[in-house]
Amino acid sequence: MHLRDYLEPSLIFTGLSPADKQSLLGDLAHRTAERVADLDGETLLQRLRAREAESSTGVGEGVAIPHCFLEGLDRTVCVMAQVPLGIGYDAIDQQPVYILFVLISPPDARMAHLRLLARISRVANREGFAKEAAAAASPEALHELLVREDRSHAG
Repeated sequence: MHLRDYLEPSLIFTGLSPADKQSLLGDLAHRTAERVADLDGETLLQRLRAREAESSTGVGEGVAIPHCFLEGLDRTVCVMAQVPLGIGYDAIDQQPVYILFVLISPPDARMAHLRLLARISRVANREGFAKEAAAAASPEALHELLVREDRSHAG
C-alpha cells in the first residue's frame, strides 16, 4: 500500500493561509468536494469537525491527519495541504501544523483506512518532513517529496 496510489495531484493544495483550524477544515472540505464527484462539502466538514471534537488529529512534528468515513464514496480519498506559515491545531506536541493529510473513506473500507493512517504516520514522521514539505514551492514539488518519502518506506 502506497500513498501515491491514493493521492491525486489535483488534491494537493499549497500556500494556504487560514485564519484558524476551523476555517482550514472548511476550506479543505469545500476544495475537496469541488474535485471529487458525489462528495458533499458540508457533510465532509461536519464529519471532520466531529472527529476533531473527539480529539485533535494533530499528531505532532508539524503534521495533522484529519480523517473520517463518509457514505456514498466509492473509494478512499487522500488530500494533502500545505500551510507554509503553520497554524495552531491543538497538536499533541502543541506545535504549529504545516502539513495536513485528509483521509476520507467509505464505511466499508475500515481496514484500508487504518493501514493508510499508519502509512501516513510513518511517512510523515521523519524529523524535518513537515518543514521540508512546508517549503515546497508547488503542488508538483510537494507530490514529488511525498512520492520520494513514500518509496523510502517498505511495504
